[in-house]
Amino acid sequence: MSYAWIPANRPAPRPPWLVRHARWIVLLLAVALCAAYLIGWSAWAGSRAGKPPWTGPSGPTAISDEGVTLTVLQIKRTKAVLDPVTGLESTAPEGSMFLDVEMEASSPVELAQALSCRPTIADVDRREWEAKYEAVTDDSGQDLPRDCAGVEPVGPQPVRYWVRYEVPLRYADRIVGLVIPLGDRQMQVIAP
Repeated sequence: MSYAWIPANRPAPRPPWLVRHARWIVLLLAVALCAAYLIGWSAWAGSRAGKPPWTGPSGPTAISDEGVTLTVLQIKRTKAVLDPVTGLESTAPEGSMFLDVEMEASSPVELAQALSCRPTIADVDRREWEAKYEAVTDDSGQDLPRDCAGVEPVGPQPVRYWVRYEVPLRYADRIVGLVIPLGDRQMQVIAP
């Protein structure tokens, strides 16, 4: 053990400021790191909170949160459509195209209306487009069924119908399928 001799009239030397306040500095650094972590995590998680998780594309069929079994039979690109009122051919607005989707719906119990019959269509970046309430016609100009509940009530017997979407051309090649709500904020993508 060593001793330092300090004359009686001189005060003991004080340790440097960093040494005297080391505990407070470490505490402040720990609080700043925790705050930075919490702010970063909440910004990351908050940006994803509004988007429900997706499952798929897992195939052509899914059962919606209403209990309706939906199947995508085909997705067909359409540039011009026949207007059922005027009988004239019309084209999609500039910079967009029509996607006509043939679907099949069935349910174990009879439903007069099923909201999941008109799912949204989505691309790989999770951009979604709503169905358009327009008539879909075949090559001969005949109207095709365009709503699963509009044809007849959805029940155990499968109902075939068509849904039309208008998608910008720049995203048309990136379409992955239709987004079906499964409940509990879960969504499933189905494609033919």
